[in-house]
Amino acid sequence: MSKGFDLSELEGVQTFEEEDAEYAGEDITLNFDLPDSKKLTIKFKGGQDVGWAKNCVCKELGCGQDDISLYFNGNEMPDILSLSDIAGLKDQSIVKVTFNKKI
Repeated sequence: MSKGFDLSELEGVQTFEEEDAEYAGEDITLNFDLPDSKKLTIKFKGGQDVGWAKNCVCKELGCGQDDISLYFNGNEMPDILSLSDIAGLKDQSIVKVTFNKKI
């Protein structure tokens, strides 16, 4: 049974893995300042969105995404933007985490 087309013989055609790696972007490690003065460091790809970063932080904190907001340089980071869309955000940047309500 065939598993699909063999793209290896076609010139200029990217595999899914190559295309995914291109759009994922470079590695970016973010340092999160938590409200209790603790720190959290998580590695991402620049093409991942802020919503995914919030999800990862929430997993560590045991809360929901609506419970926190992320701020960089005093500005809230919109969930729909990719990390590479946030002006000035780079590897080892510090992102402030605030709780929207007491949990």
